[in-house]
Amino acid sequence: MIEVKCTVQIGGKTVTVKKTLVFLAGMSCVAMGMTLYVHAGSGAEPWSLFYAGVSMASGLPLGTVVQLTGVVMVATVCLAERVLPGPGTVGSFVVIGFFSNLFAKLDFSWLGTGLWWEVLAWAAATLLLSLGLGVYVTADLGEGSIELVQFFLVRKLKRNPVTVRIIMDGTASLVGFFLGGPLGVGTVCSALCIGPLLDFFSRLSRRYIFNER
Repeated sequence: MIEVKCTVQIGGKTVTVKKTLVFLAGMSCVAMGMTLYVHAGSGAEPWSLFYAGVSMASGLPLGTVVQLTGVVMVATVCLAERVLPGPGTVGSFVVIGFFSNLFAKLDFSWLGTGLWWEVLAWAAATLLLSLGLGVYVTADLGEGSIELVQFFLVRKLKRNPVTVRIIMDGTASLVGFFLGGPLGVGTVCSALCIGPLLDFFSRLSRRYIFNER
């Protein structure tokens, strides 16, 4: 069996075909999770709530808010640590936008109505979002803006990644709500669940995809 390896160094990160495919798979799961949150009807997930609140308060388009927030986050961390952003950090802006626009065109009319359908849609959205985040982070091509800040705070504060993520998501939810964003039961549950699930899936990814022990 012939194994072809293609390795490129970009921005201090080692880029391989395997890492690229894992990154893309993770980003697609994140985008699908975000799309399902829209149809769950139980409240936006924490950072979508934050973006919506800032958009309503500032009058800026939602997409512009997402991009500006990401740029500020990435620039702050990179300047603080005096490093360049990885290819995954830069690419995430483009890739997540592509998949989000793609999945937004899907027909979700088959979803039923009522509490149980909302719970199922929320659960699927939370699992997909957490799975995607956990998987693409382990590709080590550079984290997205939110995860970049999360792990920066973990290193500086020497705190558990789960604790830091819960605090970040909770803070984003509160700010978004006070700015007029759509807070719901699903938002609160997501703020508590995404951090632990992200940590769980990243451990699985490192062990079973990248064979790290």
